[in-house]
Amino acid sequence: MRRWPAACRLLAGLALYGVMAGAAATIENAYLVHLLILSCIFAVLVMSQNLVTGYMGLLHLCQAAFYGIGAYASALVAMKLHVGVPLACLVGTGVAAGSGLVVGVLSIRFGGHYLAIVTLGFGVIVNQILNNWVGLTRGPMGLSGIPAPPAIRLLGLTIAWTPYTYLLGGLLLVFLTYLVLARIRDSKVGLMMEAIRENELAAACVGIPTVRVKVAAFTLAALLAGPAGAMYAHYSLMLVPELFGFFDSANLIAMAVLGGLGSFAGSIASAVFFTVVPEMLRVAGEWRLVIYGGLLVVVVLFFPKGLAGLGTLVREKIAGACGRRSSRPPIGEGEARGAP
Repeated sequence: MRRWPAACRLLAGLALYGVMAGAAATIENAYLVHLLILSCIFAVLVMSQNLVTGYMGLLHLCQAAFYGIGAYASALVAMKLHVGVPLACLVGTGVAAGSGLVVGVLSIRFGGHYLAIVTLGFGVIVNQILNNWVGLTRGPMGLSGIPAPPAIRLLGLTIAWTPYTYLLGGLLLVFLTYLVLARIRDSKVGLMMEAIRENELAAACVGIPTVRVKVAAFTLAALLAGPAGAMYAHYSLMLVPELFGFFDSANLIAMAVLGGLGSFAGSIASAVFFTVVPEMLRVAGEWRLVIYGGLLVVVVLFFPKGLAGLGTLVREKIAGACGRRSSRPPIGEGEARGAP
């Protein structure tokens, strides 16, 4: 399938962001706005998880740890050093990326189940530090009183950080993350990642630096988790270690799988599904979890490629219908146009 030029895709993405931003401004339900902000944060996390798990085929279990490192680093820098929130977010992103680089260099050579065990251990270590370093993180009590971002002054206007402003910022973060990952996917680096996933030995034999590519992907995933954590810290204004444990990393993997491995658009859809649908089903009372589990079973059974497979199926049905409609035999020279 022929892809659009990069400029056309960028313009289409900007137009889509404008439409989504305009639609967000019309939402009057404050709780729905809150859920959409969380969906944006999880969408960035799931896309970064999908980069390593979907494109590289590496099972790592510490993405929530990088998320927590970015959140705590940004919050602590803003609280302890009294620096501005934008600079604190940059520091949190850098600390998360540095942690990903160190863990990637030390563990990426193992691969397979050993990589999963090493990353699982790193996630447990980070969670224990957040729980037990009471002098810095306040332990299980968590951090509170995290400063909010300052008002934005643009063209003589002062824009305060309301939930709608956070939603617009979250949508922008999702758009930029998708743009970066899609550009990598369509580049030579993306081809290298797919080659390593299919056959690492064959990729190494043709000269692909497998270790460097895997470390780069691992570091980029941690780098993208940093701003997501920083945004959550300065949006919720409080942090607790329970948000960054092993089960949170497992949830990110589940979102990536059900959204479709290797599909960043499916990752976004999965993040929204996992965040919004369980809350919407609260009206069902005791049947909420039963209905939610049934929806997950339907996705797994009928869409093996995840939610991304649903879009592919719809496109195939439309293409098939158009093909059947256009495959009617042409009218012959001696055949009347109105003849049966």
